[in-house]
Amino acid sequence: MVDVLERIKQEQLLALKPLKFAVNEICNCLIAKHEVAAFTLTNYLFEASLKLTLIYWESGGKLIENINDFESLYRNGTKKYLAKDVYKAIGSAKRSEIITEEEGKELLFFLHHYRDPFSHASNNSEINESKVISFDDSMINKTITVNGNPLLYFNYQERYMRNSAHRYFFKLYSYIKKWDGMICELREKANYTK
Repeated sequence: MVDVLERIKQEQLLALKPLKFAVNEICNCLIAKHEVAAFTLTNYLFEASLKLTLIYWESGGKLIENINDFESLYRNGTKKYLAKDVYKAIGSAKRSEIITEEEGKELLFFLHHYRDPFSHASNNSEINESKVISFDDSMINKTITVNGNPLLYFNYQERYMRNSAHRYFFKLYSYIKKWDGMICELREKANYTK
């Protein structure tokens, strides 16, 4: 697993290069077994990579060529997408054909099971439905829900993030590589250089 993470750190992102710092930090966290930190930073990367892709797509893949472009080239896309809710950004990506209907469903899964519950410390349906067996003084077991007890809930929430961090990051990174390639291809078609 460490070898895969080290390879990812060595890979180049071209269009999405501004997000390479987050990719590297997530890899470092996973290598160091700081899965909770990696998980929460992957939430940031999910939203940032989708919005940056939409901004570049909106500009037709154009690159900044002179000082006049610096402020104006991405202004419309930035206004349109940076403040946009992630749910709406997924819809925009589907309409722009950056993602397929199936990919949109997977990104909505990420949104509802990973990003929202953990970035907002709110409920995750899988954790809410978890149950544990407890024993009382007479050694009779009783099934109780995790959601009814904050100590159990946050313990399960931590376990969920630790168990999901690698899978979540690897899947999201596959999208980032795809989007990076799509923007580069768009630039090539429009005769812009990398």
